[in-house]
Amino acid sequence: MEERTPPERALGALDPKDAWRERMARALRAIVTEQLGRVPSPVEERRLVDALASIGPAARTLDQESVDPDDPSSIARVREQTRVLVAADQTCRDLVGIGVAELLRRLDPSSIEDQGGSANAPP
Repeated sequence: MEERTPPERALGALDPKDAWRERMARALRAIVTEQLGRVPSPVEERRLVDALASIGPAARTLDQESVDPDDPSSIARVREQTRVLVAADQTCRDLVGIGVAELLRRLDPSSIEDQGGSANAPP
């Protein structure tokens, strides 16, 4: 007897991370178009979505991590997460001309629903 494909797989159910990324891309298109007077290229759009996806996990890690000045690995973890936040901000400035805080302020809150720890996980 032939095994049947579950309906959710047969219909191509969306991964929540993919759905979030698509909502972000649509919201960013509107902001970039307003800011720059043109639609972002697919590469620019992907870079912006990747940058925004990295913010939540990095910020949560920094919020939860206490720096132990005597522990080089603790310092390295905090330094790395800070680097991620600075890189996301720089990407937004390079591509849109505004920092990540301003970009987030302009986004519709419903489009930036936090993904918890999975925002930066590969699809």
